[in-house]
Amino acid sequence: MPQIRAEKVAKFIKQRISTIILRELHDPRVGFITVTKVKVTSDLKNALVFVSVLGSSAERSKSWHALEKARGFIQRAIADDLDTYTTPEIQFRYDESIEGAIRVSRIVDEALAESRPKTQAETESDDETKNEEVVEDEAE
Repeated sequence: MPQIRAEKVAKFIKQRISTIILRELHDPRVGFITVTKVKVTSDLKNALVFVSVLGSSAERSKSWHALEKARGFIQRAIADDLDTYTTPEIQFRYDESIEGAIRVSRIVDEALAESRPKTQAETESDDETKNEEVVEDEAE
């Protein structure tokens, strides 16, 4: 029974934090942050909030710092809306699973592009490139 309650609280926290980030944080440093999952302990004292931040490493860093600065604001908003005796202490963790999936997808796409047979247009384009290289070599 406590696990079901923890799952419900985790679902609520995920939805509420997503809304707070989208609509209530007015920090210009906050970029594209996605709450990927929330894990709440069965005693409802701690909540690990996994987030993914898209953008360059500088943008991710700025967004992460803005999120950490807003933790108190987010914690209070959760406490106001959550109908429990205590509010789980929120801790943010960086979720690298999306970046890993993108990286794997890119590798698969590259492998498929290398293994598929070339079309007639691609073959002609490659031949033209080779001919241009030969002409440049002869000119030197």
